Parts: sequence; structure tokens; C-alpha cells
Amino acid sequence: MIWTEEFKQEMRERHLLVIKIILIFFTVFFPVFLPWYYYNVFIQKGFGIGGVYDYIFLFGLVGVYLCCFIFLALLKRSQRIRLIAWIGLVWYVTINIFILYIAGGPISAIVIIYPVTIVAYSILLHPALATRFFVLFTVSLGIMTWLIIKEIIPFYPMIKMAPTYPAFVALFIKSKGVSSYTIANYILLTSLSLFALLIINYIVNKLRQREEELSLSNLRISRLSEKLKVYLPHQFVESLSQGDRDTEPDYRRRRLTIFFSDVKGFTRWTDRLEPEEVRELLNQYLSEMSKIARKWGGTIDKFIGDSIMIFFGDPEWTNDKDHSLRCVKMSMEMQEKMAELRRQWQDLGHEEPLHIRIGINTGYATVGNFGSEDRLNYTALGSAVNLASRLETICAPDKITISHTIYSLLKDEIECVPKGEVEVKGFSEPIKIYEVVGLRQ
Repeated sequence: MIWTEEFKQEMRERHLLVIKIILIFFTVFFPVFLPWYYYNVFIQKGFGIGGVYDYIFLFGLVGVYLCCFIFLALLKRSQRIRLIAWIGLVWYVTINIFILYIAGGPISAIVIIYPVTIVAYSILLHPALATRFFVLFTVSLGIMTWLIIKEIIPFYPMIKMAPTYPAFVALFIKSKGVSSYTIANYILLTSLSLFALLIINYIVNKLRQREEELSLSNLRISRLSEKLKVYLPHQFVESLSQGDRDTEPDYRRRRLTIFFSDVKGFTRWTDRLEPEEVRELLNQYLSEMSKIARKWGGTIDKFIGDSIMIFFGDPEWTNDKDHSLRCVKMSMEMQEKMAELRRQWQDLGHEEPLHIRIGINTGYATVGNFGSEDRLNYTALGSAVNLASRLETICAPDKITISHTIYSLLKDEIECVPKGEVEVKGFSEPIKIYEVVGLRQ
């Protein structure tokens, strides 16, 4: 049993649970039982058989309550959980011996209750701690049995509550039959407890083993999910893990806001720089843009060299205006970040500045899994996607070009400059375009 920090925290919680159960047991059972007991002992029979043991019973009960609260304080404030756990085991043994002694070992209910107690400690605490508890209890019960046989202590004093107590004492305490009877009771109690310990510990260990295997499996799945998010849109991975999507070709028509961006002049950079430098600069650029896209809730479709395709509206959909506004705000933040990166790269000696162009459009597209049975790609297709790509191509550097659909949705939120109509390849009619200036105050 390795006492790691996680295990110590678990033991603290489990001991707290056991203490709560003990407090509930004594609080519910004994206040109902005590008045009747002391009425029989002190009022009807007087201070007679058992004598001081009646007071030991009462003070022992008060002691249990005090120890419960002391142990609670130790568990909540101390970090020496391993030492406190050993103290707790000794204390649990003492409580059980106390209950057995005052209730009477020959009573059949006790023979059943103690193995159940072993089961409870195996489940509530830990199989290893339950085994130590059983060993300590067996030794303590053996000592108590020996003291009873030698008539050093009375034979279960609470049995004097019964009307047949004097005859019972005469029959067992003052005869040699007490030895064989008490030893047989001790053997029966410990045998049943050992049997319960072995069976329950085996079951609990198997369950804990399966729990650990399940935990490891969940950890592997979680790590795999995090790795998949590097290659696939994280929203798509989450919907796939939650069962909202299947690994089969499927698609649906959704109204999306589509974003395209491209770095002007990057191709010339790749001709002049070493491959390692190109990789470092490209990874830095794409990493910064990806962070901004995730911040605004965009689904990153793909990277094509230095080009980026992002869309809003799947797998998470709100409404067209929200998608469009978040996409425009994301684009503006990307332009700001690109200006910052441009200054950093100039400080590193890259004199030729880089600029990005952005095109945005809203419209119906077919989105989903496309491909073969063994290789799928989650993406969006359609004329709305093509138009966003064309808008990015005709956009001026460091600008954001939007379609008339975007403008009609956001004209009250953003300031735009009309750029007239343009002929776009693949579209029969001219397309009205606008250039984003900024957000309205």
C-alpha cells in the first residue's frame, strides 16, 4: 500500500466517512437504549451486579463521542495521515471491543454484526487497512476472552439486563462450562470474520483493479482526444467523443459563416529562407491565429500552406448574426496580431513585411464527413464557401473584405466602406463587396 498524496487524501475522506457513520450509530441507537437500561439497573435492581461497569459503560459512550470529534480535528488539520490512520485503526478496534463487551458475545446478533463490520471497513476504508483491523481485533478479542475465562472481568455485564441473568451467571461464570462456551464463541466470531474478510477483500480488490483499468483507459482516451484536437477541429472531436457524430460519411445543409485568409508575400519568403526558418515562422503564425480562432469559437477547417479556412455554425450553431459578428471580430484581432508579428519578424532581420488578406461570407453550405470508408475529412462545401475564398483573393493586404450578406447582418455593429461590385469566377451575377473599417462606437 503506497501512501501517495492522492492516497492520503483518499484515506482522509474515507476515515471521515467512517467517523460520520459511527456518530450516527451511537447518536441514534444508544440514546434510545440507555434510559431503559439504566432504569432497569439503578431503579428496579439498584446498584448491584456489575457495579462500576455500569459507569464504565456510560463514560465509555461519552469517550466515544469525544474521540470522534478529536479524530475529526486531527484528520482535517494534520498532514500525517499515515500515523493518524494507524491511530484510527486502534481506535476502531477499541470501539468494537467496547460494543461487543457491553452487548454480550453469546448474543447471536453480535456474531453476525462483526463480520458485517469487517465488510464495511473493507469497502469504506481499504482492504489492506481492513486486514490490519481484523488482526488487531482478533488479538484484542482473544485477550478479552482470556480475561473472561480467568474471571478477571465479568462475563459480558450487560446480560444482567435479562431476567435470567442470575441463573446465567450461576451456570457459566461459576462453572467450568464458561471456558468451552466462550472459546467456541470466539472461534466462531473470528472464523466468520476471516471468511468475510477474504471474500470481500477479493471482491473489493477486483473492483478496484477494474476501476484502475477504467481510469487508465479514460486517461488514454482523454490523451488521444487532446492529440486529435491537434489534427481535427476541437468542436468536432468533442461532438465525436460525446456520440453526437459517427465515423461514417454523413453531411447536412447548414447556414455557415465562412472565413478565408492568406499571407501575401509568404511564397517569396520560402524562396529566400532556409526550411527551418520557414517552418518556425509559419508555425508561430498559425499557432497565434489558431488561438484567436478558438477564443471566438471558430471551427478551424484546414491549413493550406499559409492559408486558413475557418467557419462558424457547425458543430455549434447559434444564429447568423452572432456567427458573423464573432467572425468579423476574430478577423480584426488577427490583423492586430499580424501587425505585432510583423514587428517581431522585422526585429529578427526579416525586412520584407508580410500582410494577410481576409474574406468572409455567410450562406448555406454542405458540412460534414466527406471521403471514403477508411478516410474521412470534416469540412464544408458549396458556393458560399467558394465565394468566401474568392473574396479573400480580391481583398487588399491588411484588409477584411465581406459580402453583402455579412454587411446586411452587421451594418449596425460595424463600419464598412462599399467597394462596389466585382465579377467573381463561378458566379453569373456581380457580387457587392465591402471593406471593414472597424466597430461602431
